[in-house]
Amino acid sequence: MDRPRRTRLLLGLFVLSLLLSALLLFLPGPGGNPHFPHEDKVVHATIFGLPTALGLLAGLRAHLLIPALLAYAAASEVIQGAFLPTRSGSVRDGLADLAGITLGVVVVAMVRGGRHTRE
Repeated sequence: MDRPRRTRLLLGLFVLSLLLSALLLFLPGPGGNPHFPHEDKVVHATIFGLPTALGLLAGLRAHLLIPALLAYAAASEVIQGAFLPTRSGSVRDGLADLAGITLGVVVVAMVRGGRHTRE
């Protein structure tokens, strides 16, 4: 796949991952028992790790993307705690968000083999 097409695909997936994260964070939760211990934290890490990795792979600048995702993570916890009666904000969820962002950065660094530039 040529670079422009790959970049467009990754940007599209990045946008979709952000839309999915918003749905998961702000719509009423499914309720019930979790499928495994700490499921909520895994979900939080995933919904922040995925857009981090996709954005970086698409060529978005890390010095802009990472602070934006950190702000989104913090805002999502405040919004959940203050404005959504079926949700709650949590420092632990925020830490899981941070872990996901960190994991996304690490995965991209591994994929790139330590290189800081795009191929």
